[in-house]
Amino acid sequence: MNLLLAAAVLSSVLQYPLPDALVSSSGQPVRNAQTWRNQRRPEIMRLFTDQVYGETPSAKPEIHFRVTSTDEHALNGAAVRKQVTVFFSKDETGPRM
Repeated sequence: MNLLLAAAVLSSVLQYPLPDALVSSSGQPVRNAQTWRNQRRPEIMRLFTDQVYGETPSAKPEIHFRVTSTDEHALNGAAVRKQVTVFFSKDETGPRM
C-alpha cells in the first residue's frame, strides 16, 4: 500500500476516545487494588459483555461434529488436513458451519 493511500485510510477512521481504565463509571478515581477488584474491573467486564463479546447462553447447545474430508498428505506430507462440519443441533439440516 502506498504511503498516500495509507494516510487517506487512516484519516478516514473516526476518532474514538477510550474510557480511562482507572476512573470508575461514576467518575471516581481507582486508587487501590480493592476498588479495582470490587468496582472498576466488574464495570469493565460488563462493558465487554454488553458491547464486545455478549453473554454465554444459559442453555448448552447440542452441538456435534463430523469430519467431512481428510487429506493425509497435506503440505507435501508435513500435515494432515481435516475438514470438519459443526452442527448446532441434533437436526443436521439445521444451523451448521
